[in-house]
Order: sequence, then structure tokens, then C-alpha cells
Amino acid sequence: MRIFTFEIILLVVTSCASQVPVNIELLYQARQFDKVVEEGKKKLKAKPNDIIANHLVGRALADIKKFEEAEQFLKKAITEASPNYVNSWSYAYLGLCNYLNDKYDESKINLEQAIKLNATKNSTNFAKRRLQWFQMTEYFDNWEIVETEHLRFHFQPNYKIESIEKYCEIRENAYIQNNEFFKATPFKKIDYFIWCEPEGAKEIVGKELGFANSDLCIINSKLNQTIGHEITHILSEYGVRPILKNRLVNEGVSVAFDLTNRNRIELAKSVNIKNFTIKELIEQADNLPDSILYPIGGALIEHLKLEKDDIKLKKLIKEQSWQNLIKLYGIEKIEKFEELIEN
Repeated sequence: MRIFTFEIILLVVTSCASQVPVNIELLYQARQFDKVVEEGKKKLKAKPNDIIANHLVGRALADIKKFEEAEQFLKKAITEASPNYVNSWSYAYLGLCNYLNDKYDESKINLEQAIKLNATKNSTNFAKRRLQWFQMTEYFDNWEIVETEHLRFHFQPNYKIESIEKYCEIRENAYIQNNEFFKATPFKKIDYFIWCEPEGAKEIVGKELGFANSDLCIINSKLNQTIGHEITHILSEYGVRPILKNRLVNEGVSVAFDLTNRNRIELAKSVNIKNFTIKELIEQADNLPDSILYPIGGALIEHLKLEKDDIKLKKLIKEQSWQNLIKLYGIEKIEKFEELIEN
């Protein structure tokens, strides 16, 4: 979301003409977004229609995730008198805010307008990337959309589901059930993309299915993927808000809350980890395959859940480190778990 130097220079020159102090642009360039909002609003009290001040305040608000407030400033920056690059960036950021405020049609229109203006390479690429990230390209135009209270499903054509209403209801109930623990309030509905032909998904979305993008509240899932796993990733992010993540713990939480009836201890026993302790698995988690992380992590979290201490478990999810695990549960608890999963 940065502006390259030549665009900053354009903003500075224009702002001088509109009597907005240079420091607002410099503050934005330094990513001091709160100060941009503070100083920009001061200027707008005296001159409410100042194009550059509205533009920068709107962008800064979006950068600090105040998407709804940002929209009003970005709209005021878009005028016939505005330079093309200001309109282009304003449309692009407005499209971002629209999407994150659940205004999907407006988002697509504004992002496409930024691309149409093609004012600068950076603003055009910014808008094109968001269209791809939000999965609003023409590839998804004929996907069927079904909405529930918390989820917005997108079904790939030619899906073979006996009851689409039941399919959606089960996953909506999974959201509600798991959120009894996480108490999450995501900023928008989760866009839930269901792929019935997953082989071609990687080419379109850039990753193997399934996965959750918590920043954008998007899930891409195979047709018959476990109902709770990816939802849990998003609920954890907006309920507990982890400050330190570890793959074994993070994936373990989603496995433990996947709402299957699998015996997770038995699954962990099937994994050969004779040369690893839990400490080593946590510390080397970034280099280990999912075939180890998922069953061991899921069994570990399931084991800790037996204490029925939600506060303690949330503290672990908040700071997912070996040191915090021992601080919260003690070494004896972990050693007992290691004994349980020995094969």
C-alpha cells in the first residue's frame, strides 16, 4: 500500500497548491497513519473539500483498518477537478473499503474504475491485485452465491450437493458452535468459496486447497473438507487475536476444533516422532510437514482442552510458544501427553 517516490512528489506539489502542509504527505510516507488522520482532519475543518487532505485521510484510515470511516473521505477526493492519479488511488482504496464493509458490488465497480483510469502503474496494479485477492475476476462470475448470517458461500458451477441449504446450514452451525469458545467478531461475513473441481484452484488462487485468509475473511475449501477447521482459523484471529503464532499450535487449534469425531490421540500415535520432543516440534514447526503438525498439534490441543479452562487455553493461543505452554500447563502435563502418543 505504499506510494513510490514520484507519486509522493506529485502529492506534495499538488498539496502546496491546495495549501495542505507538506508534513501530511511526509507523515503518510513514513506510515504514521494516525498522525495523518489527526493533522488531515484539522485541515479539513477549515477547508472541507480539500482534495488531497480527503484523499490522504481516507487512505490512512483504510491503512489502520477503519474502513467504514475511510469511505466518506475517499468519496470526497474523487472529483472532476482531481488529478487522475488521485482519483485512481481513491477508487482503488474505496474498492478495498467497500469489500471489507460487505459492499461487494460497489467494491468491484470502484476497483475496475481504478484500473480503467490507469493513471499510474502502482494504483492500477493495486486495484488488479485486490480484484484477484477478493476473487472478483470474471472467473467467478457464474459461481452461485448463498448467504447465511455469518457466511457468504460461493459454489463453483457443476457442484453435486443433494441439499445446498443443508450444506450451508451445517457450516453456519459450525461457526456458531465454535464461536461459543472464541467470541470472535470478524469485521465482515466470511466469503466461503467451495471448489468442486479443486485441481485447478491453485492456478487461480495461488495455493493448494483448503486454506483461510484471515486478513480478508476468505476461505477456499474443497467440497467435503472438515466443517470447522478453516472457520476456526478466522474465529481465532478475531476472537483471541494471537500476538505470536507457531504452526504446530495454530494448526493444532483448528484440528481440535474441526468438529469431527476422530480420536486425535490415536491419530497422533500413528505419526513417527520418536526422535522429537514436543519442545523440539514447536521450535522446528516451520520446517515440518503438515502430516506431523496436524495430528500432533490437534492431539496436544485436545489434551489441553480436557482441563476445561478456556481462559488458560486462550492465553496459549494468544502467545503460541514453548515457554508459554510450560508456564501455563507445566512440564508434567506435557510429559504425560508425550507418553500418551508414544507408539
